[in-house]
Amino acid sequence: MEVPATWHFVGKLQAGTASKVARHADFIHSAEPGHALDLLAGRTMRSGRIIPCLAQVDFTGRRQGVRPEDAEAFLQQAVSIEGIRMIGLMTLPPLTQEPEASRPIFARLRHLRDRLRIPHPELVELSMGMSGDYEVAVEEGATMVRIGTALFGPRPEKRKR
Repeated sequence: MEVPATWHFVGKLQAGTASKVARHADFIHSAEPGHALDLLAGRTMRSGRIIPCLAQVDFTGRRQGVRPEDAEAFLQQAVSIEGIRMIGLMTLPPLTQEPEASRPIFARLRHLRDRLRIPHPELVELSMGMSGDYEVAVEEGATMVRIGTALFGPRPEKRKR
């Protein structure tokens, strides 16, 4: 018996590619306010689908996503968008060689999710942790980890033009 693949989109959701993402992805890990999310939602709604999304939270001020203090306002707005369903939160900690350095960020995301679950009980997922720090993420409550490098090896270096 074949089990179909489940495709998770992780990365910057852009207006120019939102329709392709809507067509192929089963989960969105990087929802943030903006036109791209509206386009994605419209496309999934027109196709009769509802796509589960995780709000990306930026604790560093240097990545994409919503600031932690803006997460509740974003969720209030996002739950009214037809075609998507908010199911959790995602974050990317600063890159580090030491997995334990990510623990405070992962703990903050879990605490934020726990606080936001009071008005939004549907927020059950925590997408945090990658190949180098997934064990710490799981200890802090991750329900989804992103381990592409551990499975497929490092990305090839970009060729210089």
